[in-house]
Amino acid sequence: MALIETLDSIRDAILDSGGEEIPYLEDGRMPPWFGHAVSDVALALDDAGIRFTNVAITYSDGGNGYAVVIHLFTDDLLVTVSAGSDAGRARTTTVRPRCGLVSMEVQAGASALGPAAEHGQWPGAVALLLRYDDGAEVKLPGTVRSQPPSRYQEIYKLVESLRRDLAQ
Repeated sequence: MALIETLDSIRDAILDSGGEEIPYLEDGRMPPWFGHAVSDVALALDDAGIRFTNVAITYSDGGNGYAVVIHLFTDDLLVTVSAGSDAGRARTTTVRPRCGLVSMEVQAGASALGPAAEHGQWPGAVALLLRYDDGAEVKLPGTVRSQPPSRYQEIYKLVESLRRDLAQ
């Protein structure tokens, strides 16, 4: 994949997975750390296909401050980017092997023994807490804002590959 296509693909994966809610600067630009984070991810992943992306934003200081955590999963790697409103260009980008997954907490939003299952709405709103051997924890979907049903289906599909990570 050409460099520009790679950068566009990473940017789009982030923006399409909750990144559209990252607060813009007053002049309408993305915060300075964002472009650098896209560069970090491009260096870490090269042309490895991104399989799942999650963006979690938490607000502080009456909504004036924020912290962002971005998780990008490929078949073999998990990249985590952390930044915030006071970061300027500063951010932390960590790359870890997915095979370092040591536990996974799973919560289905719908009972398998009721109308949801009968009407094809199972498993409902899936939530995960992943723990890695380096002590990192990843919460998916990672934010309290409501998610479209398709988002939970994406997480449900991710669970299959995470089970393989646990078995390694």
